[in-house]
Amino acid sequence: MAFIAQVITRKTVNAVYHEADGLRTADMAFVTLEDETAVVETTWFPETFKRYAALLERGEPLLITGTVERSWGLASIAVRHVATCG
Repeated sequence: MAFIAQVITRKTVNAVYHEADGLRTADMAFVTLEDETAVVETTWFPETFKRYAALLERGEPLLITGTVERSWGLASIAVRHVATCG
C-alpha cells in the first residue's frame, strides 16, 4: 500500500532483538500520519527508521509505502520505503 501524509506525532523507542551472536538494540519509531481523509498509525522498524528518520524532521508531506499489519485488533502500516513529496 502507498499513500501521502503528514507527520503529526512520533514516539522513538529502543528495540531489542535477537541475532545469531546475541542481543542487539536499535532505535525504531511509532509515527502517526494524517492525510485529508484519515489518521494512520505506522511502525518504522530499525532498518527503515535508520534509513529514513531524517525525513520525519523536514515537515514535508511524505510518500509512504508499506504493508498493513493487524495486532490486538488494530491495524497499522509497517513502513518499508519513504520519499518526500515537496
